[in-house]
Amino acid sequence: MFNWLNKKKSKTTQVSTADANSAAPKANNQPTNVTDNQNASKEYVQRGNRFLAQAKLDDALLQYMQAFAMSPADPNICINIGYTLKELKRYPQAKEYLEKALALNPQIFDAAYLLGEIAQQNGDIITAVDYMKQAVAINPDFTEALVFIARSLRDQGLPEQAVEYYRKALTTNEAPNPANYSRLLLCLQYGGVPISRDEIKEEHFNFSRQFETPFIQSRLRHHNSRVAERPLKIGYLSGDFKKHSVALFILPILENHDRKNVQIYCYYNDSVQDEMTAKISAQADFFIPCANATDEQLASRIRSDGIDILVDLSGHTHNNRLMVFARKPAPIQVTYLGYVDTTGLAAIDYRFTNLDADPLSNDAFYSEKLYRFENSLWWCYRPAPGLPAIKSLPASTNGYITFVSVNDFLKISSVNVQIWSDILKELPNARLMLMGVPEGAAQQLLREKFALQGIEESRITLYARMPLDEYRSLLLQADIALDTSPFNGGTTTCETLYLGLPLITLKGEAFISRMGYAILKSLDLEELAADTPEHYVQTAVALSRDLDKLALLRQGMRQRIQQSSLSQELEFTKKIEAAYRTMWRQYIAS
Repeated sequence: MFNWLNKKKSKTTQVSTADANSAAPKANNQPTNVTDNQNASKEYVQRGNRFLAQAKLDDALLQYMQAFAMSPADPNICINIGYTLKELKRYPQAKEYLEKALALNPQIFDAAYLLGEIAQQNGDIITAVDYMKQAVAINPDFTEALVFIARSLRDQGLPEQAVEYYRKALTTNEAPNPANYSRLLLCLQYGGVPISRDEIKEEHFNFSRQFETPFIQSRLRHHNSRVAERPLKIGYLSGDFKKHSVALFILPILENHDRKNVQIYCYYNDSVQDEMTAKISAQADFFIPCANATDEQLASRIRSDGIDILVDLSGHTHNNRLMVFARKPAPIQVTYLGYVDTTGLAAIDYRFTNLDADPLSNDAFYSEKLYRFENSLWWCYRPAPGLPAIKSLPASTNGYITFVSVNDFLKISSVNVQIWSDILKELPNARLMLMGVPEGAAQQLLREKFALQGIEESRITLYARMPLDEYRSLLLQADIALDTSPFNGGTTTCETLYLGLPLITLKGEAFISRMGYAILKSLDLEELAADTPEHYVQTAVALSRDLDKLALLRQGMRQRIQQSSLSQELEFTKKIEAAYRTMWRQYIAS
């Protein structure tokens, strides 16, 4: 049968012509092919495979249907037809043939996997996970299915269960995959996972031991000119040079870089091209798409470009290229913006932060040396164009306070549910809006959590994702924003404040739990950062009962932001460049 799994993993389509007398899964997870006993239909299958390899789906389907007419009891032909129909988005027909394949041979894990993908496309994530679990029951080493289950559980607001499946995906017979390990590390950051800071640190350092260690002995010497004050070649590597929060924060820096001191290379690890991509490309001296390059090829290109300082903008988020950094293609390597924790890599020398977000006690939790900016945050915030004007305080006319949380719903931990419930109990007329919660299982889970705290469903309004204009208009109907813990908001916090809503946050120990506090302190609103859950409740209740103060905060928030370090783009870029120069001088001196 056609090797659809390999097609998912590779840009180059692979066509299998192996014997498939038995449809039992092989150890390498590759689907089997038609049998010699089906000679009458074999030629049609092979033609179909060739057409499918050329992405000629209709032609492939015609050939497979001819084969099916001759061998209707061959489950592999049914899978070929089902896969092709799925690619044609003819889901009901695809489902029919894949179910037939499973009926003919219940041990075909491929059919269960494809049925799961179809269920996902139809928005039925529960059924999709059930099919994937069926595939894993047949083939416990089916990494793709394990990762699918983990991602689906995470998206339903069940990060602890997701972690379990990510760990299983890392222990299959397949070669260890750093991308799957990164997915695990990111999932561990969410509040539903019971794990200590020391354990999270160890997980990140273990990533290095497993995936970075093989490259240490083969790293090449750098031949960059060791002149301290010459212009530096700075490389920014990211999969987010598109409509993404990382792009919003890096664009002002690119625009304000002093080209007398630095030359800018942007390595873009994605194929999406949009308006933001064009803006970033226009600000780079060299813009290099690299999504199709292997890690070795990209590391070689960076080395040949003579990059002096290579900056990772992804960390362990999607589309990262940490295995390029593990090869140490630049003398100095920095991680910035994209991730809330250490990369764990010894090859990355520095991480940008500040003292409020990362007190000195945090040094031990990073593989990188922390470079702390003084008298400013670690970024600048540029409001999106066309943000609506701030309106009067809604509570003044509503007669009650409306709270809102705008962070990714995965950040809503049991701690948040408890604290927010306590606030609502103190303010019987108050309401709570939660933004960006997917419909279905995720919303139902949240409703159940609040119900267990004694909060009536009528007081909680859940919204799925919506167009930005609608989201921002709805946000203006709220009075006070509530930050999540332990995973604070970042980009969302900046925009929420800019729209006039004061934010209550719970100050923790790690960077991930101190972003809200650091932002508020930069705006002289440190009083809104609570030290304990009880203090959080008290702060929210007290502010809710002072409508005059709320109204003043609302109307003065934009001016407060504009006068803070958050808006000093040029000054901050100079600090970035001074940091690069300091790093370079120290490298030369060493």
